[in-house]
Amino acid sequence: MQKIYKLSPIKIRIGDIVISVNNAQEEVFLNNSLPHRFFQVMNGSSDIFLNYYYVSIPNLSLDNLIFASEGNWNLYQKGRQFIIPLTSYAMGPCPYRLAVMNEDFSRGEVYVRPYEVDPGRSPESPVALDPFEYPLDEVIMVNFLARGRGVILHACGVVDEGRGLLFVGVSGAGKSTLAELWKPTGVTLLSDDRIIVRRMEGKFRMYGTPWHGDAGIASPESAPLERLYFIEQAARNYVQALSPVDAAARLLVRCFPPFYDKAGMEFILDFLAQVAEEIPCYELGFVPDASAIDFVRGLK
Repeated sequence: MQKIYKLSPIKIRIGDIVISVNNAQEEVFLNNSLPHRFFQVMNGSSDIFLNYYYVSIPNLSLDNLIFASEGNWNLYQKGRQFIIPLTSYAMGPCPYRLAVMNEDFSRGEVYVRPYEVDPGRSPESPVALDPFEYPLDEVIMVNFLARGRGVILHACGVVDEGRGLLFVGVSGAGKSTLAELWKPTGVTLLSDDRIIVRRMEGKFRMYGTPWHGDAGIASPESAPLERLYFIEQAARNYVQALSPVDAAARLLVRCFPPFYDKAGMEFILDFLAQVAEEIPCYELGFVPDASAIDFVRGLK
């Protein structure tokens, strides 16, 4: 007789937003990936609630495509629901996971296709699932934040003696390189690739996320945002102040906006304009060695 496993819901807190995950089947074991374990919490009311099912993927109509990613997921809308199928070349054209979210992305049902072959598991063992397998939780968070809560930026976040410094850049700009340069200096590194920015109690705050880059940095810590730098690797270290208009335009290119959502885009554009107006923003060219850190620390 197969053993029954009674498991409590898993909760993680990212950007002061609590995601609660429940396994709808007692024989399924939910097992966080290492980065997400840093964000796991025991308490806190849930902002987003997900139910997981290890069953055949439901046959839903996917007619209304509203966003096609360049990766393994797309976003569809059906009435007031949003559907996110995940596919992979190795597992064939049918989705191996599918999420059905409500209209504000606060509740959802996630279906995981049973493994056709799982040689590492005995019949008596529970099925182990990572509920936060990339990119589902990030896609959900992008849409949840866009409903008046904040934004995810392509950025490396550094807390240096209480100062929240955000180094924003497109892929290849040097975020992970900068993170490696900061590592031996005694700072707190929040992430080398994804940072959440929110307005909390009237001030902008930056949060680490589990969605790290090449440097593998993922911290649940946060800090008040003090300065923002748009980075590029250069032959010399230099800095140039930017106007709020220029900074807001650059931020839009380096964030994750829901282009398919009119209200969400209106919020994001206004939010980024506020960040650019209230936070000093600069263009930072840096030499990829320790001199870059000394240069940034010397800026007034």
